[in-house]
Amino acid sequence: TVFDIEYVSRAQTATSVVQYSWNGSVAFNKSSMLVPNGTYVLKLRVLKALGDENNPADWETWTSPVITINHP
Repeated sequence: TVFDIEYVSRAQTATSVVQYSWNGSVAFNKSSMLVPNGTYVLKLRVLKALGDENNPADWETWTSPVITINHP
């Protein structure tokens, strides 16, 4: 898990963009650790408004293009 957000607000306008950054770390055993160098994809899952989290049809999913992590 990179991060878990309970609520994401709407963008200010129809053409606005909401951005999040990722520094190559993940949550692990209540702490944070850097992932090993390699290629990754990020999977974003969002529960639709008033959706049932137990119903797969109520989730929207997006998978990023491949991201390469190469820590110095």
